[in-house]
Amino acid sequence: MFFAIYQVGVFAVLTLSDSSRKDSILSIIKIVKLAIVRAEYDMKFDDIEKVRNEFSNDPSIFFTKGSKQDIEEIYMSYMAYLNRTISKNEYQHYLKNKLVNLEHSYEFHELAWRLSFILRIKK
Repeated sequence: MFFAIYQVGVFAVLTLSDSSRKDSILSIIKIVKLAIVRAEYDMKFDDIEKVRNEFSNDPSIFFTKGSKQDIEEIYMSYMAYLNRTISKNEYQHYLKNKLVNLEHSYEFHELAWRLSFILRIKK
């Protein structure tokens, strides 16, 4: 009986945690994809500052520290691109690499073994 209650608790906690993380990753993936399209067509991405401020300062939006760092990193790379500190190719390379890593992280939360504390620690 105890094991069944434990399993339900683990399932609930990890599922809610993973759903929250997947939601934030999905939001960042959208930001990166928009940045890629805008860079491809040499369009400004002024929304990034609004997004950065919204996600950084609004306590009602649940983002992990890592997600906030991702947004800050994307913003800083965009500013470096605008200031010509990095080239368009470097900026696009950064964005595409970021997208690959974010999609991998998103897919990680889809795996069946994610519901095991022991396997999460090992991984």
